[in-house]
Amino acid sequence: MTLSGIDLADALVFLGRDPKRPPREHSTVGTVSAALDRYGFTRALLTPTRPSYLDPAYANQQVFAASRADPRIIPCPAACPDFCGPVDDDATYVDELIRRGARAVSFYPIDFTAGLAPQVVGGFLAALERRRMPLILFEASLDQAVHVANAYPQLPVLMPKVRWKSAAFLRTFASTPNLYIPVGPGFCLYRGLEVMVAHGGGSRILLASGFPIGEPGAALAYLSYSRIDETDKARIGAGNLQFLVDNVRVDRTVSVESQSNRMKAGRPRCAVGAIAQTTMDGKPVGVDGVVDMHTHLGSWLHFPIAGGCADDLVKEMDRTGIEWSFVSHLACLTGEPRWGNDQVIDAITRFPDRLLGYAVCWPVTKELGIDEIRRCLDAGMRGIKMHSSSGVPYVHEGYRPIWELADDRRLPVLLHTWGDLADYQAIFDRYRNVTVLLGHAGCTNEQIYVDFARRYSNVYLELCHSAARYGIIEYLVREVGAQRILYGSDAAVHSFGHQLGRVVFAEIGEEDKRLILAANARSILDL
Repeated sequence: MTLSGIDLADALVFLGRDPKRPPREHSTVGTVSAALDRYGFTRALLTPTRPSYLDPAYANQQVFAASRADPRIIPCPAACPDFCGPVDDDATYVDELIRRGARAVSFYPIDFTAGLAPQVVGGFLAALERRRMPLILFEASLDQAVHVANAYPQLPVLMPKVRWKSAAFLRTFASTPNLYIPVGPGFCLYRGLEVMVAHGGGSRILLASGFPIGEPGAALAYLSYSRIDETDKARIGAGNLQFLVDNVRVDRTVSVESQSNRMKAGRPRCAVGAIAQTTMDGKPVGVDGVVDMHTHLGSWLHFPIAGGCADDLVKEMDRTGIEWSFVSHLACLTGEPRWGNDQVIDAITRFPDRLLGYAVCWPVTKELGIDEIRRCLDAGMRGIKMHSSSGVPYVHEGYRPIWELADDRRLPVLLHTWGDLADYQAIFDRYRNVTVLLGHAGCTNEQIYVDFARRYSNVYLELCHSAARYGIIEYLVREVGAQRILYGSDAAVHSFGHQLGRVVFAEIGEEDKRLILAANARSILDL
């Protein structure tokens, strides 16, 4: 089943302005409605942008007004009962929200109650449970969410920012039957939907974009390219949200503001270009010769990776339409890079027409540094990956001969970055023949990426980032040009499809998408 043939409902959309975010990540009723049109959503659960940045009562008024202006919008007000009043007032408060049309609430326990102490929030949570009113829980750990879910077993608890990079996540999710996971913004675990469904979670996963903070196209592509059956895809697409909305216990003895059965509206067509439409149809992405410049082999202690071997990576590349992947081993995060490099050498030997290898090192000694890089290049690797998590900064003396070698051979060097570029200016000044790829470009401190790309013609911006920030692709294309941007996924940590969705659904030209996904990398690598 393709996404073009099922209803799609967005389980998390924000309304308002967050002063800590750029204007493109603000929203109005008009921009929300336009996004629903563009991406083809029949319904959306709308909640205020973090209410501590705005008077919560006013923010909720705007949400209810939006639902009256656009019948696709389901109000999800930010819960702010009077915790100074009697506990019995909590039930009256919840009932009034339902009467006004709310079918879920969001709650920020740190902002409002400095925690989830039962003597403070117990009456409120019990009132929600009595009405089966879904609770979108922000500012809470997985353990805290499970504690609430266990204490109120008939209360649907939604965790929009679950820490999925955790070995505890899957077992916790599987064993908590009223815990629901909106897959976005930022949820992009490699083959994550497949694993969650296999753990019995097909009825507790919700499609969610986090617009305008998150890019809806990433969530859509994540679902579209998942290897799950048609029933589960339809559930996640809209059916699970439909169930939660229908299951709210409404008091029929009082007048309830109409919801007009909005979940059953006709299926609109996604108003996107031809390349994105291939993704909506679940076909390999509609660009020839796609190159993923940032992938990994291996496993990791802190969180599950449902794959990680070369054979699995190539199968996922086939399904999503990626011709080449540039890989390093996750041992680049450790002091054992030689073992990881051996796995990459084996992979590029077995898949010489699909995988390219990054050499990694831990340059605390000559043997573990420049000698290891030379060994890998002699074995057929085509580039170098540096990762600061190994504890060695890129300006360390041990990296000097490696930079010199890369400069002499005009090699691509992929740097793990997180907005921390100021210390590396001397490197970029000195080694002008290296093709420098700034990994996770735009993840934070976005202007510095633009500044460095403008200043150095050999610096490229590589895009992979789990948060899939809305509008960041458009911003980078506008500021530096599509010819300086490269697609990367961070598979097999992140999903190929999720990260492809960020590019193919971006509001940029089709030719710009081809440059980012294929032509730029093929030019650098002479493919």
